Amino acid sequence: MKKFKFEYTGIYKALVASHKSEKTYIDECKSQLSKIQESAQNVRSAIRMAANEVDKIEELKRRVEDETKKVSDRKEESEDKQA
Repeated sequence: MKKFKFEYTGIYKALVASHKSEKTYIDECKSQLSKIQESAQNVRSAIRMAANEVDKIEELKRRVEDETKKVSDRKEESEDKQA
């Protein structure tokens, strides 16, 4: 019976240590998952902001082209009046 108790105690201690380690790893996994989700949200926000900036750039390009055309048209009108 002494041998059985000795082996049982050893196995029980190993089980408790294993359970404790598993709990620690699970907590660490949850923490890492939370960080990953936060980073993914930041990436989505950055992509959304970049897309908005592209739209703004395109709009500003169109406005510059329109204004350049207006200036060109007025310049031609002015030259036609002088001629």
